[in-house]
Parts: sequence; structure tokens; C-alpha cells
Amino acid sequence: MTAVQPRVVIGRFHDGSATPNWGGRATSMALAGLVARAAGAGEVRPLNGTFNTQPFEHGAVPEGAATDDPSIRFRVIRETAAAIIADPQPGEQAALLDTLTGADELWMNGEGDPILARKRTTLARTLLIMEVALQLGLTVRMVNSILSIPPGVERVHPVVTRALGDVLRRCSSVVYRDPESLELHGTMFPDVDADWVPDALFAWADLPIHRSGDFGPFSEGLAPATAQFLADRTPYVAVSGASGPRASEDDRVAALRELVTGLREAGYRVLLVATDRGDAWLRAALDIEGTAYMGPGNPLATGRAALAGAAAFVSGRYHPSILAYGVGVPCVLMSSNSHKTRSLQRVMGVDAREHPGFGQGDTAELLADALAAARVSTRARKALQRRARRNAAGVTARFAALGRDAELAALAGRREDVAPLTLHDTPV
Repeated sequence: MTAVQPRVVIGRFHDGSATPNWGGRATSMALAGLVARAAGAGEVRPLNGTFNTQPFEHGAVPEGAATDDPSIRFRVIRETAAAIIADPQPGEQAALLDTLTGADELWMNGEGDPILARKRTTLARTLLIMEVALQLGLTVRMVNSILSIPPGVERVHPVVTRALGDVLRRCSSVVYRDPESLELHGTMFPDVDADWVPDALFAWADLPIHRSGDFGPFSEGLAPATAQFLADRTPYVAVSGASGPRASEDDRVAALRELVTGLREAGYRVLLVATDRGDAWLRAALDIEGTAYMGPGNPLATGRAALAGAAAFVSGRYHPSILAYGVGVPCVLMSSNSHKTRSLQRVMGVDAREHPGFGQGDTAELLADALAAARVSTRARKALQRRARRNAAGVTARFAALGRDAELAALAGRREDVAPLTLHDTPV
């Protein structure tokens, strides 16, 4: 059998132009690296995340779609995809088709899109991109994905459920990033084969660990005062925001200041880490002595090095917490816009409580857990890193297997004497 290298498009690849968010950038880069290194993978092209976060479908949406009902985007996915293929508008639609044309497969980075809210336009666009690829005849794989019902939502809109199920049933692989997502999938789509492996970002747990120094490569992009803060070896705790429902700004700030003051009184400096632009409010505690700040636009290598030096990480952010676990830093997690922080503890084998966001719960309990985490032994930190590296091995092996499947699919699709293969992954 002659080897054929599949031509793969990675959907939802974030280079920072769609959003400076650490999570989107980090997990899509890790995923692209896994695909590029996968057995049998040939050309790998990214499809930028701007297609998900910014409208590109206007001009092709059928008549009647211009309505105040947000679910209309989910109702017309097949029709819109066909219209884009038949008559692409100049600009983003033409660029989408140009990227997909000539590819064998689309590996869609599901990431946080399948949080099933009716108004989640990024999910509608993700499904639309997958639908375009399916109608072009590409093998489509949904990978590295959550599946979650948002807090407070009692019933997912049936149009959203139908649209997601319609696309997933025609995917050759559906691979979630946590077991809770797979369990929900089994309830919602029992007829669709799926499995799960840890998030692609765990693959970075195998990378060398660096600490920030005085104006070196791992302090790039930092304000001089923050670089000097990190060069000091006095213990510090890193504190981030959360993606879940928020208390009022006054309540958030009051809780943050209470936490930072408590950490300072216990002898810890505090690094305020805004991994998303929505966390800029963390600056409100910068006037407290012994604090420093870094923002969402900082290079990921700089952020990882800063987390590596922390005694603990307090966060409601999913991927930054994976970065911290990957360098052996214990996390104290707050709730988010889905089950992701809760399920992360399960993936890491950590038995810990999930705290409410700032201003929504008992800050004294959050402080107590933060101090306990900061004081854990070196042995416990090494155990966290070993678990993260086991997760790295699992996700690397799974994507290598997907790469071999892609090679077989590409060979079948390009040989006239071999019928096209339909490959489906079975749960593991």
C-alpha cells in the first residue's frame, strides 16, 4: 500500500487576532502541533479563529434569516453552506473556500464552542464551517471539544440540539476533552460514536519548564516592574479571573482585595494574571503592596514561565489552569460558564471543591484553600506534574491514531480502485 499524506485543515486556530485570550491561543497551537506530528499527517493548514468570532456568512443567509430570533442561525446551516459554496462573496467566504479546497480533512477544534446556549454565535459558525467542509466532500473530525449545558439553562433549545446532532452524525470522529462532555453526549446523541482524551494543551506538560528571569526571553512583553517581580524568588500566588456569571464589579473587587490582602498577610506576594481581556478588572488590586500584573496579550511562553514560579494558582480559567498543572503548580478553581473547571479536577484526579466566582461566595474559604495549596509539598507538586504528563501521553497517542486513520482515508479517497472508507472511532 502506497503511503499518502493527508492534507489537513485545523479549524478554529487562534493566532491572537481573533482574541488575545490565553486559552484559545494555547489549545489551538497545541492541537495544531499534535496534528502536524501525527503519524501520516502531511500538509497542515490553519483556519483562523476569526471565522468563528466574526461574521462571515452575511450575503448567503437565506431570506427570513434576518430576524431577532438567535436560533435562526442554527436553522439554516445546510442552506447557508450550500449558498456559500455556490456563490461565495468576496472576502471571508472566498477565503474559507480557498483554505478548504484541496484538503482531505477538516479537524475542527471544538474547544469551548459547544456550550449549548441559543445565542452562542461561535457555535453556529463552527457548525457552518463543518457543514461547508462536509458538502465539499471532506472528512470532518470534531476534536478537543467540550459539550456542556450552561449554568442556569434548564432546557437546550431544540434547534441547537438538532443542528449539532445533524453535523456530528456525519463526522468521522468525535473526540471530547473531558469525560463529563462524553457522558452528556451519550445522553443527547446515543447513536453517535464518540470518545474523549484530555485537552490538547496537556501535550505541553512535556515541554521544558522555565522560570522568568531579569529581562530574559521568558519575561518578554512584561512591564519592567512585573519582570522584576518575577525575578525575585520570594514566594507568590498567581490569581486569575473566571469565565462564569459575574457579581457586580464592586463585589468582585471587594472579594479580590480581601483575597490579596489575606495572601499578603500570610507572607505571599500576588501576581494578578488577566488571561482574557475580561479580566482587566484585576488591576483594581494593584495598589496593594507586593502585587504585579500581566495581561492577556503576553506571549504564552512568558505566561507559562510566570505560572511555573507560582506557589499556587487561583483561577476560574480552564486552559491557564492546565498550563499551571502542567508545570506542577496546584490550582484552586472557581466555577465557570460550563462544567469545565469541575471536570478538569476529575481529569487531574484532584479531589477539591469548586469555589464560586469572586463576590459570589465565601472569600475566607477561597483564601484558606489558596494558602493550603501554596503550602503543599514538593512531592505533591511532582505528583501533579506526573498526572499532567500521563494526560499528555494519552492525548498524543490518540492523535497519532487519528493521523493513521486520516492516512487511510486519504489513500482510499485518492485511489480509483478502492471504495471510499467511512471511519468511525469507537469509545475507549
